[in-house]
Amino acid sequence: MFANLDYPDAEERQTKLQLAHAINAIITQRRLMQPAASEKFRVRRPKVSALANYKLEGFAVERLMTFVMVLDRICSSPFGKVVGTISDRILIISS
Repeated sequence: MFANLDYPDAEERQTKLQLAHAINAIITQRRLMQPAASEKFRVRRPKVSALANYKLEGFAVERLMTFVMVLDRICSSPFGKVVGTISDRILIISS
C-alpha cells in the first residue's frame, strides 16, 4: 500500500500497520479499555489512543512487537511468525 505512494520507508510503515491492526484486534477481542491496555503496555494512555487510531509515527516496529508479546499472542509479520520470547527477546520463524 505505502509502496504505491512512493514512501521511502514503505516496508516499515506496512509492518507497523500490520502489527497495529493485530494489537487493536486483540484489545477489542479481550475488551480491554485504554487505561488497562496502557497499564499492560507500560505507556501513557495517549499512546494507546494513538495506536487505536493508527497514528503510528511515534512507534518503532520493535515497540509494537513488544506489545504483541505482552498480549501473549502469535502474530505474523513480514519477517515471519512471532512465536515466543526468551529473555525478553522476540523469536521469529521465517515464513
